[in-house]
Amino acid sequence: MKIAAWFAAIVPAAALADGLVGTTIPPYPAGVVHEQGACIAGCDFSIGILEDSSNVPQTLFGARLAGRDEAGKARWTVTDALPFPRMPEGYLLAMSTCEVDGKQDETIVAAVRGSEVEEWLDDVIWARRLDLATGKFVEHANSGVRCLNEGWGL
Repeated sequence: MKIAAWFAAIVPAAALADGLVGTTIPPYPAGVVHEQGACIAGCDFSIGILEDSSNVPQTLFGARLAGRDEAGKARWTVTDALPFPRMPEGYLLAMSTCEVDGKQDETIVAAVRGSEVEEWLDDVIWARRLDLATGKFVEHANSGVRCLNEGWGL
């Protein structure tokens, strides 16, 4: 029964991710909103998250700048999309704030354990890198990755 529930939860997110690649956003698909993202590589690329109407993350996407609308707002062509990774309690997804072996790498997206007392989060259970040449997310080793704790010191 648990497998059926997991499969039912992941199939809509996978279908959304598959249908998103190649589209230009905004506008966003019906039923989802874009509330979180990061402009990277001089803002020629973006990594973002689409959420459902309950603010539950559904899709992680990478995109290339496609231009601006008449109001000057960026439009993006989606180059890759993945169902949002499911994480254990206490973990969060860090975007554009990570380092690999001490060198900043804004293309890294990582699932890290949150902390109220550490400036850098290095308990990584999942990492991907947006390959700017292909626009695709590629697997990245967890070792050596750490991400800035944006809430540290507040």
